[in-house]
Amino acid sequence: MARSFTGSQRITGSLAATLSPGTGDQFSIACWARSTTIATFGYALCFSGQSGVDRAASLAFRGDVSGDPLEFYRLNNATGHSLQGGTYAADTWKFLGGRRNGSGTFDLCVDGTMYNTATGNVTNTLTLMVLGAFSANGSSFSANLSGQVAEAAAWTGIALSDAEFNSLAKGFQPWRVRTKQLVGYA
Repeated sequence: MARSFTGSQRITGSLAATLSPGTGDQFSIACWARSTTIATFGYALCFSGQSGVDRAASLAFRGDVSGDPLEFYRLNNATGHSLQGGTYAADTWKFLGGRRNGSGTFDLCVDGTMYNTATGNVTNTLTLMVLGAFSANGSSFSANLSGQVAEAAAWTGIALSDAEFNSLAKGFQPWRVRTKQLVGYA
């Protein structure tokens, strides 16, 4: 079911288990999303800590950047790391995915195509799932999405393969992929 956002709402919920990328854990996040505008910056999906040091892993539409790319953004303390790829048009559904493997490599997936590998880290644990906005600490929110989000999911302890992301991009439901590692689904 798609959840609709008008640029001022968000939905939050706790994960069934924490994502712990700072300890070297692999993780994957994914969703289907649609932005109703091309000119603004809006987060479709974000995973963050609930208090303390700022940290997050998120997927966004970057209408504020030339070329209108999609983004996998990671925040580690006060340092942000961005992977961008693909493009989008207003009112067009896109599949977005992000993963971190065991060696610390991050990848962005847009509609089944992998973009921009980078290394880096997100320390501490991520315990909160946010749809339609960005939060680094669970108490302040920004870059709200005008659009819709569906099939949002998070897996811990696994970096989904290219083939698994491709299956999700073709419409395979997240709750049927690596079910033992699935810790968030909305």
